[in-house]
Amino acid sequence: MLLGFLLCAMVVSSKAQNDSIFTEIRYYGTGCLSIQRGETAIITDPYISNLSTLQVSFGKVKTDKKYVELYINPGALRKVKMVVAGNSRYNHLLDLPHIAKYISSDTPFLVNHSGKHILSYYQLKQQLVVVNDIAGTDRQEGYWYYSADGTVRAMAFKSDHQQNMGGFGSQDRVYSSDVSGEPILVSDWQAGKTYSYLIDFLEDDIITYRILFMSSGAEAPNGMFPRKLVDEHPINDLFISASANLDFDDYPAPLIDLCSPERLFLIHWERSGIHKEAQMKALDQKDLDELKSKLWQRYGDSFEVIVPTPLNYY
Repeated sequence: MLLGFLLCAMVVSSKAQNDSIFTEIRYYGTGCLSIQRGETAIITDPYISNLSTLQVSFGKVKTDKKYVELYINPGALRKVKMVVAGNSRYNHLLDLPHIAKYISSDTPFLVNHSGKHILSYYQLKQQLVVVNDIAGTDRQEGYWYYSADGTVRAMAFKSDHQQNMGGFGSQDRVYSSDVSGEPILVSDWQAGKTYSYLIDFLEDDIITYRILFMSSGAEAPNGMFPRKLVDEHPINDLFISASANLDFDDYPAPLIDLCSPERLFLIHWERSGIHKEAQMKALDQKDLDELKSKLWQRYGDSFEVIVPTPLNYY
């Protein structure tokens, strides 16, 4: 069995590490990442299941438990200090109820209002922190939310997402009350509001590693934050969706110019429903190639651009 979060020869240490701590990133596909430094880890957009387009369109949208169990390490999940979700669509949040049983009860789950109402069905032991009222904007800081042990903090920023490319109908409604039954259709997983996250790993209250996570492409200033925050500490790794290049002409230049990252990860680039051990195909290969070309023309080799392959470590 392939074990998640395991430090191995495939792991490339981040430039942000100090002499004794490695940054281990595993990409599970879409917006799902595990990021670990020492004994501290986070998870973003918990969706590991490999649901096919046919299943999503005409069947039940439920966690593929056997598939998920194949690729996670329950022991390593106990190191997770925080989980963040960009919105509450199924491909951003579906597998959280299943993996939550391996995660400490004092680990906060940062979600939007709709996510809280959807997840209410599962009566999770962890706290669901609604970010709608504590999020910042490109002009105003939000509220830092800390993990129970103070090793991770996150600040949400108001964002948006490109039009739904899946052809599954609207998923943009906002829930105002808890769901009355199990969410089993794609239409049950409504997106609600969308957010990006500035996330810091801390050691004795000192920032040792900072990321900006934005799993849905959006037109500036959505997903952006006040410049004084990057003046305080640079962005080591920037994670953005690669699937919005055709929707917004200037995407993602404003965000990159703000962040000036050491590394740029283009996530949410691959087609769903393909076995993650197989050769992955892009949602739109031409669009992806154009985006990489545009990045090279504008930035050259000023930072490393990574198109991660699902199940690999970085």
